[in-house]
Amino acid sequence: MNDDSTKDRWLLSEEGLNRWAKIRRLIVVILLADLIIMVWFGRVITGNPLDGFYWPYPNKILFPIPMDFGSMIPVFSPLNPIDAFIYTVFIYGGLWILWSFVAILYVIYPFIESLRTRVEGLRKR
Repeated sequence: MNDDSTKDRWLLSEEGLNRWAKIRRLIVVILLADLIIMVWFGRVITGNPLDGFYWPYPNKILFPIPMDFGSMIPVFSPLNPIDAFIYTVFIYGGLWILWSFVAILYVIYPFIESLRTRVEGLRKR
């Protein structure tokens, strides 16, 4: 059973992406930007999974929106449990690279599919 209406909801149609597809891709781009900022903030975290992870300066938050509340006192402060979990799962093991690739592929796939069908149409001429 070939349902073209379902396919058009997810891919680029002749009219372009529909509204919900644009909203989904915008959300993915926002989450990807948040992940990139978390990776940027996470580069200064020290420690390991057995002994715990620490910020070199206090008053930093990794999740949900990375923030630095500004403290230059060189005191190691432990990550809170949610930040430690997010850091361990996504950043410490390098899983953020895979998630970034999947997000970028999800955003650009409809345009690649459209280009592929145009090239196949030109070959048939």
